Amino acid sequence: MTYAGNLTYQVKDNVCPPGPGNLCNVDPKLASTNLVQFNAMPLASSPLINTANIATGILAIDYRGLPRPANGGYDIGAFQYQGSGDTGGGTSAPDPVFAGSFDS
Repeated sequence: MTYAGNLTYQVKDNVCPPGPGNLCNVDPKLASTNLVQFNAMPLASSPLINTANIATGILAIDYRGLPRPANGGYDIGAFQYQGSGDTGGGTSAPDPVFAGSFDS
């Protein structure tokens, strides 16, 4: 089995799945990787932006219902970066289930 156009980061033994266009062991540069306030929105400098493999099919909208592509291409992941000021709409309040459970 091969995978195309994915990003892996901090996985066991730095294993990279076989396939074209995979980015391996590269920091995805997300808005917040804190487990309490996780926000998978790529930052403006993220390698996820405009690097999705569109040969396997594309979606016209992202997880938030915003248009794909934006800013010149399709992004890897559920969120399509829309440009400066796009924060992903992450939660501002800690999740009560996990609050205090993890180091910040």
